Amino acid sequence: MGFKVERADKSATLEITVDKEKYEKSIQSTIKKLGKQVNIPGFRKGKAPRHILERYLGREYVLDEAAQPLIGPAYYEALDEADLDPIASPEVDIVELGEELVFTAKIQLPPEVQLGQYLELSVNQEAPEIEDEQVEEELNRRQEAHARIVVLEPEDAAVNNDIVNIDFSGYKDGIAFEGGSGEDFNLQLGSGTFIPGFEEQMIGTTTGDDVEVELTFPEDYHEEALRGQPVVFYVKVNSIKRKELVALDDEFAKDISEFDTLEELRADIKNTMVQNSLARFNQDCREEVIRTAVANSAVDIPEVMIDDRYQKLKQDTQANMEKQGITLELYCQYFGMDIKQLEAEIKTSAEEAVKTELVFDAIAEAESIACSEEDFIAEMGTFAQAYKTSVEDLMKGLRERGDLRGMRKSMNRDRVRTFLFERNLPELLRREAEQQEAKQKQAEQAEADQTEIEQVEVEQAEADQVEIDQVEIVQVESEQAEAE
Repeated sequence: MGFKVERADKSATLEITVDKEKYEKSIQSTIKKLGKQVNIPGFRKGKAPRHILERYLGREYVLDEAAQPLIGPAYYEALDEADLDPIASPEVDIVELGEELVFTAKIQLPPEVQLGQYLELSVNQEAPEIEDEQVEEELNRRQEAHARIVVLEPEDAAVNNDIVNIDFSGYKDGIAFEGGSGEDFNLQLGSGTFIPGFEEQMIGTTTGDDVEVELTFPEDYHEEALRGQPVVFYVKVNSIKRKELVALDDEFAKDISEFDTLEELRADIKNTMVQNSLARFNQDCREEVIRTAVANSAVDIPEVMIDDRYQKLKQDTQANMEKQGITLELYCQYFGMDIKQLEAEIKTSAEEAVKTELVFDAIAEAESIACSEEDFIAEMGTFAQAYKTSVEDLMKGLRERGDLRGMRKSMNRDRVRTFLFERNLPELLRREAEQQEAKQKQAEQAEADQTEIEQVEVEQAEADQVEIDQVEIVQVESEQAEAE
């Protein structure tokens, strides 16, 4: 294969010539395939000579059919050799069909990126602290979760946080409205589950009460027909339950955890909260570095790049929704938005994703960051193993589909991301390294302790066996002495 490149400002045109041998082989294969598909008078299917088939179907048609499977692989091979990254599908024109296959591919090139500051960014790397009050809140939450539920006596009145089991039916202008009734419903008073005013009017009721709850729906209620409308609910109180909190003491700690004391449980809660908070903080710092580096840069993104990514993101979103058994319309309804709002959010995400990639590519070029061939082959080996194929076959398939350059760029962008973190978050990375080292030492110590315990058990078992053997020897000697 040979090619020539003519570059313009933001585009390039490749003239690509496919090897004669490949083209001829494709022609022979195409003729064989077409011969089995058409009926030519006087010949059985697949038996008509080439010149007859070309006369019957048209020589240009046959040559064009033979060219189609060669254009894609030749185009992508030329892109690799010319080191070009088109931002959209090419405009392909066939120049020559005959002895050779020659075609042109006009492509749009990526826009120029004006990099802003991406090093020495001001990012707060001071780890957040977990206050004792936060630990107590979590402890209280666990106390609530393990509370005992007791059924109140009929004369006991409901108070806030009680759980009332009710049957209810709602009426507007004397007519029951859709969605306004239910039976055997457990409602925790004060939870805000029902519309404002309902739960408040249930406070003070007792088991067996029949209650009329009069109220007005909020103006922003999701059901338009009920917005601002006065209604009445007829409610039957079936039962009332109340949470009884268990004492926060050592027994509580033993019941809900592997710890023997409340202080040990409290310390474990704090440690877990610190680790979780730190993980979120570290992730936020990384996202801030990327967000700031991208925001500091300027690039005029062609609409075709944004639209292509938008279509892909929208398809992915729709596929994810379908996996969960819901439509985009239902998803929008659940989150209180319409399709246009969702599409606008997806388009914004598409533009952000495209700009981030363009900025990363520009940083890679400015800093000479690239995945080495050794690393690339190693990562390809991982993918090949997962797909149960060879690296050579995997790379050949990726190249023919035009995905190989994308894989390289993705790996380069991963290295740009690492570069940005190393240069902008040294304190954070140092802290993470220390934590990892501490975890490793802790794991090694735990393993050593377990080994020591197992060794002690073995030695104890051996000692016990020796003692048993000694007793048996003494017993045998005693029995022999008595016999003599």
